[in-house]
Amino acid sequence: MRATRSEADRRVEFEPAADGMAWVHLFTTAPIAQGLIERVEVAAAEARAAGDTRTCAQLQADALAALALTGVTPEDVMSSPVLPHPIEVQEHIKPTVQITVPALTMAGVSDAPATLDGYGPIDPEAAARIAVNAPSFTRILVQPETGAVLSVGRKQYRVPADLQRAVRLRDGTCRAPGCGRRARACDLDHSVAWEDGGTTDAGNLACLCRHHHRMKHLPGWNLDHGPGGVLEWTTPDGKHHRTEPDPAPF
Repeated sequence: MRATRSEADRRVEFEPAADGMAWVHLFTTAPIAQGLIERVEVAAAEARAAGDTRTCAQLQADALAALALTGVTPEDVMSSPVLPHPIEVQEHIKPTVQITVPALTMAGVSDAPATLDGYGPIDPEAAARIAVNAPSFTRILVQPETGAVLSVGRKQYRVPADLQRAVRLRDGTCRAPGCGRRARACDLDHSVAWEDGGTTDAGNLACLCRHHHRMKHLPGWNLDHGPGGVLEWTTPDGKHHRTEPDPAPF
């Protein structure tokens, strides 16, 4: 049947628009689409009756966003007709979404735009608001001049390609004392293990060849990762060794 074949094509599509806006298109069966429209129309009408001054179009858009992101039920709408604004709805976002923020912007000393993955540039205020209110977002800090990834924090164990290149370039070789194995043939090790709260950033990653990566985890070995990528090693017999990044790249 044609209806059955068409139903198999149901989908959701995302379309970026100008000025920080975007379209979300839902292709579904007519009864479901009609049900959605009726639900947001009722919610908007209830809000207007309660004195909300937003336009009907704005209220319908905000009602649908609240429904999708907060799971508002018909009973909730009827008993509490006050609809949240888009900024409030952002607090309920659950999917993992990446926001790339220049380090200087996050520090408040630059107004360079951030980048919302799958959309494009967004203003620094919106990026800061999302970073604070929506912990499900992955904040990616980048080096302002080169755009190299500096950190994805605790949101991602896997090391992004840009951050891999930056750490390998910084280290040059395996960072264990006396080892000259080239960085490109080494593992990227979390100095503080991920399961112990370590972050995925340049300040907690170092290149270790497979042998020294395994050795680091043996009893008696200790590694402290200091500022600038300096590593302080302590061996099982109590000896201390210091290794520093390759001075050439920077």
